[in-house]
Amino acid sequence: MPDGGPAFLKSGLISWPGKLRLALEPTPFIASAPVGVDETLAAFGRRRLGKEALDKLIAPMVSGIFAGDPETMSLISCFPRIAELEREYGGLIRAMIMLGKKKKQDIAAGKVVSSAAGPGGVLTSFREGIQYLSDALSASLGGMVKPGVAVTSVTKGGAVPYRVTCSNGTEYEADQVIVASPAFAAADMLDGLDNSISAVLRQIPYASMTVICFGYNRDQIKRSLDGFGYLIPKKEGRNTLGTLWDSSMFENRAPEGKVLLRSMMGGACAPQYINLSDDEVVSRVKQDLKLIMGIDAAPEFVRVFRHPQAIPQYTVGHGARLQALADSLRAHPGLVLTGNSYRGIGLNDCVAAAERAADEVLQCL
Repeated sequence: MPDGGPAFLKSGLISWPGKLRLALEPTPFIASAPVGVDETLAAFGRRRLGKEALDKLIAPMVSGIFAGDPETMSLISCFPRIAELEREYGGLIRAMIMLGKKKKQDIAAGKVVSSAAGPGGVLTSFREGIQYLSDALSASLGGMVKPGVAVTSVTKGGAVPYRVTCSNGTEYEADQVIVASPAFAAADMLDGLDNSISAVLRQIPYASMTVICFGYNRDQIKRSLDGFGYLIPKKEGRNTLGTLWDSSMFENRAPEGKVLLRSMMGGACAPQYINLSDDEVVSRVKQDLKLIMGIDAAPEFVRVFRHPQAIPQYTVGHGARLQALADSLRAHPGLVLTGNSYRGIGLNDCVAAAERAADEVLQCL
């Protein structure tokens, strides 16, 4: 992936006709955003950047982040900042130039610089893995967290607004309830409270995902592993969405002299892959790794993880669904929905959503 103007011009990733089409992006020949239309990422990509950029740049990014299909995903819900930049500056290249100038001015003035419109920053995790975060939270709360206990229902209470019933038979009465579960789980919990909320929550689709981890000796891989890994355009017709070089990205992911590769399979464009046997999954991943990375050796470590409902899909109409939820929640003061089903799927998005939820609760109190 070229990381600058000169590198992009020299790169063979995009053909010269594709580059020329991209060069038209800041010109008046490109149609403006349709007013009042919840545009798909694919429609935006074709309109603003051209079909080749859609296939080779936007679609792999969408599959890597959402495991989604750009033909159904909503631009305004997935990347609201990009939609905002087009409205404000009339084009993405023009926005990049203007924001670049403003960034230099802000840095010179000592101001805080806003984040990028798309994915950016440094990939970060914990040495012990991401579970360290939830373990530390549980430990810090000293017994308030009840692991292994599911909430079966949230219903109207008696003396207080809500009654929360758990799988172990315990019941809690609460003035306020924060539901931070996936949309499909929240829908089941809230059926007995307000089925209009549950009905909307069930309209938020989820993409399935199979994650396949292969471990190798470092000397079995003949190419450099200095990088993030790779994502594969759908047009390539491969089995996997891409492979992350985990042991290159984060420390403590493989023993000394070993490497860990994590491949992703399925997503919204290939939901049938979740039903493949482990043997078939492993065989298909081996095919892709041999073709793309030249790996002939058999992995000495293999793990297959299946997530039937892995990642929420912000498809066209997602904004209208969020508005319907907000309208229904007005009848239930103290009930707060949060998590990655609504306004951002990443960990950073979840942290921001959690802060908003806490603020909402404090305002009610």
